[in-house]
Amino acid sequence: MFAARELKLISETPLFAGLDKGFVSHAAQCAEERSYAVGELILREGGDADSGLGVLLFGKAQVHKAAGGSRVLVSVLEPPTMMGASCLFMNEAHAATEVRAVKPCRLAFLREDTLRLLMRENFALAENYMRYLTGRIRFLTERIESIGSPGAAEKLMNYLALNARDGKLTLPMGYKSLADALCVSRASLYRVLEELEVAGRLRREGKTLYPVKSEVD
Repeated sequence: MFAARELKLISETPLFAGLDKGFVSHAAQCAEERSYAVGELILREGGDADSGLGVLLFGKAQVHKAAGGSRVLVSVLEPPTMMGASCLFMNEAHAATEVRAVKPCRLAFLREDTLRLLMRENFALAENYMRYLTGRIRFLTERIESIGSPGAAEKLMNYLALNARDGKLTLPMGYKSLADALCVSRASLYRVLEELEVAGRLRREGKTLYPVKSEVD
């Protein structure tokens, strides 16, 4: 059984946003509780995906992607974050990234067949899922365009837009991992950070970055 605080976290995910509390509670009763110790793999890149969707309710996990013979830190997951949505409703789906617990993690996991039944019960759930995927497609399209451009500054700001939470992004692995994620050298990263600070587009406090929204945003 999930506590009231955990039900609230589930209701805050894009999948359950705006849905009736009674339905969210019903859906949670259909979910499995899964726990992972520090260092344990939640998803293995290229491995057979356990077809379903997980909601991170407790802990912290890191997402890595293989690139150039090394593993690049893509993002850091904290509650309430969904994972596995891209593998749903696909035959022989494989996880596109590696997700590993860096703090003890607890998930609510909904199997694909369970989600399908819930969507039939409440079409608003299916609409939320489609809306979420549409948003991801739009964002990733913009990200591809940004990465394809020569500007390291826009790569960085795009990365912050994806990963910042509550107006900030803390880098647990330091600036080297951020440089690797952006596919730029550390020297280029530090130069861009200084330029963006001078331009008033972000500020730094140690390993924490604060993107600054413009007045026209």
